[in-house]
Amino acid sequence: MIYRSADWYDQLYPQATLWAEQCFQLAQVHASYPPGAVLDIGCGTGHALTRFAREGIECWGVDLLPMMVEAAKIRCPTANIRIGDMGHLELGRTFDVVISLGSVFAHALTNDDVRATLDAMAVHTNPGGILILEMLNGSAVLTGVIGPAELSVRLQKPGVTYRGDASFVIDRRRSRMQLTRVWHRNDQIAWAEQSEIRLMMPLELEGWLDQAGFNLVAIADNAAMELSELAGHRLWVVARRRASKAPSVERTGQIGSSLHPCGSRP
Repeated sequence: MIYRSADWYDQLYPQATLWAEQCFQLAQVHASYPPGAVLDIGCGTGHALTRFAREGIECWGVDLLPMMVEAAKIRCPTANIRIGDMGHLELGRTFDVVISLGSVFAHALTNDDVRATLDAMAVHTNPGGILILEMLNGSAVLTGVIGPAELSVRLQKPGVTYRGDASFVIDRRRSRMQLTRVWHRNDQIAWAEQSEIRLMMPLELEGWLDQAGFNLVAIADNAAMELSELAGHRLWVVARRRASKAPSVERTGQIGSSLHPCGSRP
């Protein structure tokens, strides 16, 4: 249901506007130079693109779903937005900032998928440019902090209530969560939908980034990138593109904190 309509997606996930602002602020803090161009991979309905475009930054976006692409074009008409698969991108140019929000990256399920997706991100990121990822926190799922209640959604409209009751199964051998939502319309079951995402621990993610040519800057469970036990529901990742894909001799990032103090944000 969530992906059947761009309008429904926006109503069920109003936090997309907040994620867009938080992502923009992270780019302001961590970019080595004022970004001139940003690529949003899995741009959805275009909230993040709109935020960057307001500052005169050239914006490109890709999404796998045609209805999302059309909605994003309407929301951000100055952006170059097209249908695309995050693991098979060939845009023919690079960007100062590459972003992927809303657990899009977690849909890279296999090791080959993860490798192809991060390689595509690296190819499209300028040396010295930054990558910003935002996703469901796999650590919080695996430790039971996130349960079905936290993944259930509800929407009230005039005369009708929609409720998506979540349940999930953890496939530990393959590091995946298989999510089922049973949708109710005024307490009557209407349909069910299933999805699957990869659950990745912070050190594992850091290793994948290193292989793709990124140095980790920070991983945290909050957009302020403050030190924590990584028990929050969402995971934020900032990484910087190296000039070479050769493995980094020294990893400079910190798990659960940022190299830049929160107070340095404009």
